[in-house]
Amino acid sequence: MKRLVFFLVLILIVPMAAMAQNNRRSGNDGGNSQRPTFESFMRTKCDMVVHELGLSPKDSSRFIPIYQELLKEKSDLYKKYGGGRRIRMQVDMGESVPDTTLMRVIYNNSQLQVEDAQLEHRYLLRLSGVLTPMQLYKLQNAEQKFRTSIMRRPQKRDK
Repeated sequence: MKRLVFFLVLILIVPMAAMAQNNRRSGNDGGNSQRPTFESFMRTKCDMVVHELGLSPKDSSRFIPIYQELLKEKSDLYKKYGGGRRIRMQVDMGESVPDTTLMRVIYNNSQLQVEDAQLEHRYLLRLSGVLTPMQLYKLQNAEQKFRTSIMRRPQKRDK
């Protein structure tokens, strides 16, 4: 089963990597050759989730708009509490960071987790009108698999 999931994820990722490589060569990415666009990221994630859930075209047409709305709101939420990454880099590099700044980052991370959980709950209720309980369960697992696959990819650093 793990091999099957691996190959399915591989089948989804390889064409995207090829497209991204072509975009970099031709300059069709709007000047940002380091990262895919948010829209392409959302499409990839939606495609993977729809495949994992085994949704019919009719169900996926009802699911995808709600799911994309959730992803957009999550993105906005993470932008709202941004800034923690910069502080983390400063700490990792041994720079001095004021305690008040650290406390603000700690509070923001906590608030982010609370608001993220509330957002998930709100959309869980909306998605329960479209998906079965088993599909909702599979959705949570598919999202975890996607996060894991993203975390395992080597990150390119600007040098």
